[in-house]
Amino acid sequence: MQETIEHLTNRLDRLNELLSNQDEKSTTLTGQIDHLRHRLNGIYQSHRDYAKLETILKELKIANKCSQLESKTGDQLSQDVKEEEIMLYYGDILENYSSMVELENMGYDSLIDKINVIISNSSIEDIRTELKSREEQIRKVHLIYRILVLKNMMIYEKYVASTINMNKFWLHVSQKLATANQELKKRHDKLKEDSRY
Repeated sequence: MQETIEHLTNRLDRLNELLSNQDEKSTTLTGQIDHLRHRLNGIYQSHRDYAKLETILKELKIANKCSQLESKTGDQLSQDVKEEEIMLYYGDILENYSSMVELENMGYDSLIDKINVIISNSSIEDIRTELKSREEQIRKVHLIYRILVLKNMMIYEKYVASTINMNKFWLHVSQKLATANQELKKRHDKLKEDSRY
């Protein structure tokens, strides 16, 4: 943590030196604006993704929020640190862009308010009366469920019995084949012996 603070402090010092070493024409306000525009255009040309990020910010209408956040934090973070931060999360920003737009359009405040109203208006007594009014339906569903469980058990038992019978059949067939194979081998051997003589 201390190293990070020292690193950021060093960057701020270097930026202050760079800003103080600017030539005389850039000390005027219009000169500084021109310099910043030129620098921004250079960044956009070297990193075309920043232009996309700016359009995303405009579409999400959070550019003002970002500038407010920057003004609240003051000049604590240098531009390089901010650029690095954006580059770190650039993939996540592009990947989650559609989700962010969907969340922005969702109106989650009204959704939370509706949920809170439903929770505050319901009580345990209401739930009990609702269950009482649907008791007959619940019993029917429970009875149907038990019948289905029993039918499943019966089908499973029939399946197991069928599998056992099939195994017995194939064991019987394999035993008969083995017996027939032995008998055939004996006759074949006997025919060989007879043909020798």
